[in-house]
Amino acid sequence: MKILMIEDDELLSESVKMLLEKHGFQADQAFDGETGIEYALTGIYDMLRETMKLAGDDPSLQLIQGLQCKTADVSSVRIDWKE
Repeated sequence: MKILMIEDDELLSESVKMLLEKHGFQADQAFDGETGIEYALTGIYDMLRETMKLAGDDPSLQLIQGLQCKTADVSSVRIDWKE
């Protein structure tokens, strides 16, 4: 399974990537939304993991919905939290 992680916290992303790879997954990383969209549209991924809070009115949801329209076979996971 190949996973695209869009995560602005590079340390967290590296930790998750190491765990995923330890368990046999392939993981690519994007540290901003623009790069994440580029990777998602040019790569072949089974899942999208996105935890960024991008600027605007709930753009992370718009990002996922837009990608699902263009990459219908991709499952998505959205993780949000408040500090």
